[in-house]
Amino acid sequence: MQTSIETDILVTGGGLAGCFAAIAAKRTNPASRVFLVEKYGFLGGMATAGFVFPYMSYKSANKRLVGGLFKELNDRLVKEGFMLDASRDFPSRFDSAMLRCVLDTMVIEAGVDMLFHGLVNCVETRSDSIDAKKIVSETIQTKAGSIHATAKWYIDATGNADIVFHAGGKWVMGRESDGLVQPATLNFRVGNIGMLAPNRQIIGVKIKTEKKAGNPLTPRDNCLAFDAGHHQLHFNQTRVAGFDFTDPFAMTAAEIEGRKQASRFIHFLRDKIPGYKRSTVVDLGTELGLRETRRIVGEYVLTEQDLLDCKQFPDRIGLGNYSIDIHDPKGTANTDIRHIPAGKWYSIPFRSLIPKDISNLLVAGRPISATHVAHSAIRILPTCSAIGHAAGVAAGLIAQANSSGTFKDLLVAKIQSLLRDQGAVLE
Repeated sequence: MQTSIETDILVTGGGLAGCFAAIAAKRTNPASRVFLVEKYGFLGGMATAGFVFPYMSYKSANKRLVGGLFKELNDRLVKEGFMLDASRDFPSRFDSAMLRCVLDTMVIEAGVDMLFHGLVNCVETRSDSIDAKKIVSETIQTKAGSIHATAKWYIDATGNADIVFHAGGKWVMGRESDGLVQPATLNFRVGNIGMLAPNRQIIGVKIKTEKKAGNPLTPRDNCLAFDAGHHQLHFNQTRVAGFDFTDPFAMTAAEIEGRKQASRFIHFLRDKIPGYKRSTVVDLGTELGLRETRRIVGEYVLTEQDLLDCKQFPDRIGLGNYSIDIHDPKGTANTDIRHIPAGKWYSIPFRSLIPKDISNLLVAGRPISATHVAHSAIRILPTCSAIGHAAGVAAGLIAQANSSGTFKDLLVAKIQSLLRDQGAVLE
């Protein structure tokens, strides 16, 4: 077995952010060696393993807010017949299974090397300056033994800031007041639903009646479900709260709790809701859909006010307008939603991707530097895709320059120029 990897850019985590970071790095600098490591046997992260569906909003009125590689992915899904609402200008209902195949193709076509079934749990660093360190290597655990991976530049796309954590970098987790994180959800899909089955509003009324009768179902008091086509509904119904989703023992208990809630709700649908008596369970998430774990302490901390003010940062690398959306960390049925003003959008600064204390690492996806409240808006798949694309362009640029500088020394204008050339939306 191969026991070592030597590359220019090492991306850890194969969710949408990690895939697009790897592809963008290779396209930006075709001469660079780019390696992508993923813990599962397939790509997609929360979009596949977490069974998160559909995409949340990535438009403002008729303006696209996320383009680039995210648009390219969806254009491919449309062309191959794997986007359920392909006729819309901004489709959101993707085929979660075939998304894995399309991502395989995109990453391989880009010339990125990959390793599946690899989990990084050790990062070696050395001092780079008075206030920063540099990553020297990562240790990838596999069923055949350890692999020693070295690179010049690293991207943490694990979704949980695992590389920052193992490198001893600075991070925070949860609400600033008590450290509690948003609950997770075990997503599931139900099929073979009768033609006359009630809508989710009517199911929501029956949920309240059932819970008053003593059946706990899930912490939700309403029904959150999305049309998945073919007489199927995709349920974002469970709410698993009170766990540290970075602790494997807590995560074990959380996964079991998610399945308990899903099972109770599925039995309720079959027993109490017309049209569901002969329904079938199409699928459950391979893992819990995680909303929040660690967040890095970066060169800039994105805030709630930045989003509500629709601030356009000079170093912006992506846009968004998804609402502040906080599922109660204490696990009640409450959700705190604060909408972005109509027709406006906020931006993501490049500085929020840069850890304060690790010089040759960028973070892609939801763990960027932000407050608990701001994080609740930028954690969605389209926004994380834009962040990943930008991280890859930056890594490709710095590798191309063969520089002894750091990511914060890069000219942001050059990153922005290349992003625009690659179809990203920054205005």
